Amino acid sequence: SASERKFFRRSPGESGGSAGWAEVAQQLIAAGHRWGEVGDYTLPQIEAFLGAIAETNKQDLHRQIVAGRVAQAPNDKYKQFMKGLS
Repeated sequence: SASERKFFRRSPGESGGSAGWAEVAQQLIAAGHRWGEVGDYTLPQIEAFLGAIAETNKQDLHRQIVAGRVAQAPNDKYKQFMKGLS
């Protein structure tokens, strides 16, 4: 229909492919994109944004792993580590 967003429009003959698009939209919105803009993104834009989101998630996971490892360090090593951050 004319009111259907281009982003979610299915190609002729495609069946039920909207679940993947819903996940993409959710990732973009969770990363701060606005719903009204997401539907107008081009495929290259979507791919670029998803790549940036994946990289950010990877960096966040790395920070969490480091924090978990530091939390297990002996007190003197923890203090040394924290001092190095100042």
